[in-house]
Amino acid sequence: MASAPSLKVGICGLGRMGRFHAQTLAHRTRHCELVAACSPLAAERDWAGSELGITRLYEDFDTFVRDPQLDAVVLVTPTSLHADQTIAALEAGRHVFVEKPLALNVPDCERVTAVAARHPSQVAMVGFVRRFDPS
Repeated sequence: MASAPSLKVGICGLGRMGRFHAQTLAHRTRHCELVAACSPLAAERDWAGSELGITRLYEDFDTFVRDPQLDAVVLVTPTSLHADQTIAALEAGRHVFVEKPLALNVPDCERVTAVAARHPSQVAMVGFVRRFDPS
């Protein structure tokens, strides 16, 4: 039986939640390979390299999101950046998982959904951890 191809993922944002997501992607997510990380902070990039073995490290988001090796990106950045980064990732041909909230206002959410509608072959998902919690 052939194994499923792995999804090449990059993560942007390596603060508290970003590190958690990065470790989960690197060590606990089947069919996923964490291949790149992006942060404006050198210490966070150093951590990704030394602790997770990531060699594709970026300071600049625009360069990161255009990395041809990426299939998908995980965005764990400040909320004020979520909408624009999600749009940039979709337009770069990447699937996107963005931490909640999607944006700070309804018009920015609508901008993202309009772009996502123009890219129906890509998955764009907001991480809402209680989505499947019966309570």
